[in-house]
Amino acid sequence: MDTHSYNCLYCHEEYIPKRRHSQKYCSNSCRSKAYHIRNRSNKKLQSAIEQQEKTETKKQESVKKMFTRFAIAVGGSYLSDKIQALLTAPDDKPSTKGDVKIILDCILQVRQLYKIEDGPTGPNGEIAYFDIFSKRIVYKKPTGNIPPDNPFRLV
Repeated sequence: MDTHSYNCLYCHEEYIPKRRHSQKYCSNSCRSKAYHIRNRSNKKLQSAIEQQEKTETKKQESVKKMFTRFAIAVGGSYLSDKIQALLTAPDDKPSTKGDVKIILDCILQVRQLYKIEDGPTGPNGEIAYFDIFSKRIVYKKPTGNIPPDNPFRLV
């Protein structure tokens, strides 16, 4: 038998082991109580870990659901726009900035000049024309792109 005294790990009282020298507790009741405390704290720790894991999985699931809903909304909107574009007649479609720019470029390329009947002649014998866009009288030699029959007669 061991004659050296030890301190109980549960109640911290000094004792001399009765069975063997590796005895950690002074009695069976201290050993049992220490086991229950260790077991209870492990259960609390395990339940806290499980609760945290559940919270994390719920967060991940909610993020997945939000992403899925967002993807469905974006896809539905895109699909709806494409179907609407296919079913809309070209004349009913709204004009874009690009369309307006193309029209303006076409208008500016075809400069509308109208011959002034009985108008003054230019210094080099050019004919007087009225430019619709600049609203001025322009003197030019007649070319093929000026209409011969003028609906406007400026006097």
